[in-house]
Amino acid sequence: MKAGFDILYNNIPRAFVNSVVLLDVGLVQILRKGIISDLVLCFACSCATYPKTDEDAARLVQYRLAYQQGLQDLVDSGAYETDNFTVVNQLFFVNTTLPYVEGKDDVIDYSFFAIDRFHISQKGQAVAGLSLWNSMFEPVGNKSTSVQWTNGNILCPTEDSPYLFTHRNSNTTYYLPERKLLADYVKKD
Repeated sequence: MKAGFDILYNNIPRAFVNSVVLLDVGLVQILRKGIISDLVLCFACSCATYPKTDEDAARLVQYRLAYQQGLQDLVDSGAYETDNFTVVNQLFFVNTTLPYVEGKDDVIDYSFFAIDRFHISQKGQAVAGLSLWNSMFEPVGNKSTSVQWTNGNILCPTEDSPYLFTHRNSNTTYYLPERKLLADYVKKD
């Protein structure tokens, strides 16, 4: 990610770069349904879909959290924060759970996912897009950490905050030990 951010930083003036935290790929274990998704998931992401042991499943979670923390540390370092350029972590996938059919808490709403169950569908993309949009209008340090699958409201700039939130205008400080780590956002089971 650093190389990508460096390219953007060195070549594109006046940019607001969104860094979207990874969706938990471990959710594919629950999403498997049907022969097409089983075949695709077996080849596309077998380590997440069919972990061989509980230790493998735990390792996948550790890798995801370590990657997310490394990304947060890179973005929070301040290296990409100037008057004309910023990178902001958008956290709406951190605690995202699967969508369920309204009124049926035990039935997953597969309409948010493509037939392979690994990618989100057009409907899911619309929800992710709305989540990204809304996250840009939330201060750094106070971002939503889950997707609102249904009844999502659109946030807009306010008179008090007529801008997209960056580290600078959110009054966050770099390198302070009391800063909130990504792990602090993750819901504990």
